[in-house]
Order: sequence, then structure tokens, then C-alpha cells
Amino acid sequence: MTDQSSRARSEKLVKFYKAYRTALDATPVGGEFMKYRWWTLPTPLNAAWMVYSQMLGEYATELANIINDLTNHVHQLRAWDTVLAGLDETDKHEVGHEFIETLGTIALGQPYAIKSRFAFAVGHLSHQANQAADGRDWKDEFPSKNLYLNDIEPYGSQWKKYRAFKLKLEPLAGKKFKRASDDFRNTYNHGFSSRFVVGMTATVKREVIGGQVRYAFGGTDPLTVAEVADLLVIERDHCYRAFEAFQSLVQEQIAAIIAVERGGEAASGGQSPNPAIDSNFFTFSPDTGDVVFRGKKVGSISCADGTTKVALNITYESQDENWILPLAWLGHGLRQAQLDQHPPIVLDMPFDVEDVELIASGGPVLLVEKTLKVDGRSWRFHKADADHWPSPLHGHDYDHGQVIDGITGAIYDKATKSHIGQLKPKKLGTMHEMLRVSKDLGPLAAQHLPAPPAK
Repeated sequence: MTDQSSRARSEKLVKFYKAYRTALDATPVGGEFMKYRWWTLPTPLNAAWMVYSQMLGEYATELANIINDLTNHVHQLRAWDTVLAGLDETDKHEVGHEFIETLGTIALGQPYAIKSRFAFAVGHLSHQANQAADGRDWKDEFPSKNLYLNDIEPYGSQWKKYRAFKLKLEPLAGKKFKRASDDFRNTYNHGFSSRFVVGMTATVKREVIGGQVRYAFGGTDPLTVAEVADLLVIERDHCYRAFEAFQSLVQEQIAAIIAVERGGEAASGGQSPNPAIDSNFFTFSPDTGDVVFRGKKVGSISCADGTTKVALNITYESQDENWILPLAWLGHGLRQAQLDQHPPIVLDMPFDVEDVELIASGGPVLLVEKTLKVDGRSWRFHKADADHWPSPLHGHDYDHGQVIDGITGAIYDKATKSHIGQLKPKKLGTMHEMLRVSKDLGPLAAQHLPAPPAK
């Protein structure tokens, strides 16, 4: 039997929910909704493409569903924020416990789920669509583990739209979101996450710094509904852009299928001509931090406070004196990298994803995926740089191993020296202006840059 206290609490919660529905109905949803059944496959369809057709129908629908859910969750959080504005701490606790904690927990986990589902969908669809280009050489060999972007690279890299898709997907659930959400997903599953609305956590932390143990006292403030909604708007918009790029990639794959069905040839696609690169070179997964060689984890990479830490644990055997060669090459590589020996930075120029034209390249990139991943990146110019490649006036992106020609705007992979991108004219003009007015680089800019446009 329900007592008077429980009935009173229920009545109050019903009142709060009615206020929430009123706020929800009074505000626009915001954002947009992903479309369904936006593709057209040939009819009738050859049985060879039945798997692709079924996968596309399911994956595209489920991706639209979860992205649309995220859009609705942002709208719902905004409405609850309106309700909370007029409540005292006791009532905020009631609303948080009854309504917001479940909503917030699900919503903060969705960007990670969406990113993984995109990788899963594109990996499988690309593998099936590769039959169009590979023909009888196609082999039904595909990873059976959880899929990250690096894992699907050999199957998607030969599609012209794949790089653009990857570029749009990579910022989703990235480092900025992880920091701003107090690493909610990880701490929720493996520790004690921040609370919503009211309540503190992590009042004491055990830390080991330089081999010394210390205890930090303080606490982590709760996540407000407004800041969670603001964070998810950014992630939601990343999802929209990734879905649009996904649509373009699928349309390219369907065009290849249609071409083959009509007796022609696919203009793109096919498994990477050198898939063995994944096993014969070190590869790095930004999602897990693992360094892999020949299918085995041999190290890890972690980033904290602007510093990247690389840990390797490798065992190898040699029948002669050549055992020294791997160590010699490692030493050579460390010297070539000039770790912690960069000249002072005299110009730091931030850039955005819209500032770069991506140049497609076939096959995986060694060790770290050097696609133009944007997450607070900038080009760093030095006054005295012993290496004049690719020009006397060039900048570095040390976090991603890339170099930009400050004169032409061409972007190169430092390890392979391959041309992978181009700074757009407007941003290149801004870079030239910054170089010209730089106290340290102005003389070099005057020597190598074209004359500024007349005003």
C-alpha cells in the first residue's frame, strides 16, 4: 500500500514532468533529422549484392535512428534545464534522480556508440562493395573483432569518398569531448563519474607523479544540464557531417555496383593493394592507444598535458650479429625526430577542418593515421630550422607528423613526404599575413612570399 509520503512525492514529480512537457512543446527541437531510404539499388539485384543490400538497409536505418535519438535527447535536456531553473536544491535532486540521470548517462555515451557504429557499417559495406573492383580476386576475409577506423582502412581506402568520410568522423567523441565531459564514459564504467545537477565525486584521488604517491583532495563538481546539452550539440553536429559523408561514400559504392551490373568497370574501390602494411609495419589505433606489429600489441601511446608518451615492449630473435640492426634504426629514428630539441616556436597558427582540401591517398599511412584530423591543431613555425624541406618557410604539426609549405600551402606527411592536403586560399592568405608581420619570420617572408595584394 502506498503511504501518504509516496503519494505526495509522486504528485510533485508529475507536476515537474508536466512542466517539462510544457517546456518541450514550447521550444523547437533544433538540429535536423537524418533521412531514411535515401539510396537506390538496381532492380532486379544480382544475388552477389544481396548481403550489401541487406547490410545497407539495416546499418543506414540504425545510424539514422541513433543520431535522431541524440537530437531528441539534446532537446529534452534543454527542456529539463528550463524546469530546473526555478527549483531549490531538494527539488533539483528529486528531478535529477528521477529523470535526468538516466537521460544524461545515455546521451553522453551516444557519441562513442555512433562513432563505433559508423566504423562497423563502413567497414562491412566497403568490404562487400569491393567485389565490384576486385572481381574474382575478392576474398571474403574481414576482421571479426570490434572495429576501429584503423581496422577498416584496407577495405575503405580505395574509395574516393572514404578519406572525406573519415575526416568528418574522427572529431566525434574526440579528446575535447572527453575532457569537457570529465571523461564521463570511462569513469562511469570503470570508476565513479561526475554526477548530474547536484552532488560531488572524486573528493580524494590517489596519484603517482615521478614515482611518488600523493593524495589530492577536492572533488569534481556535478555536470549541469546546460553544459551537457551544449557539449552534445557539438557532437550531434559532428554526427550530421559524418552521416552526409557516409551517404556520399555509399552512393559511390552503389555507382560501382551499377557499373559492373551493366557490364562495365568500377571507377573506384577494391581492397588496398598493399594490405600487408598493417602487419609489416607498426600501426597505431587512436581509439585504443595500442601500437600493433604483425597482429600483436607491442606498445601503447598516451597523451596528457600536451605530452605524448610512447611505451614499447618488443622481443625479437636473430641468428647472427644483425640483432643490432633494429636497435640501430630505432636510435636513428629518435635522432631524426630530434625529440624535445625543437627550436623555439615564434609563430603558432591555428587552423580548422574547413581550411584544408584533403588529397586522397591509397592504402594506410604508417604508424599513425595522418589524415587531417582536427582537434585544436595549429602549425608551428621556428626561426631557425636546419631542415629546409619542403621550403625555407615551413611549419610543423608535431602531434600528427605533418609539415606545411608556408609559401604554397601544400601539406605533407613528414615520414613519407607524400602530399596529403592543401590549405585553402583564404587561410593561406591569412598565414602569409601572419608571416609578414612576424618579427622573427618577416625577413624570410619578404624574401620568399609573393607581394601582398594591393589594398
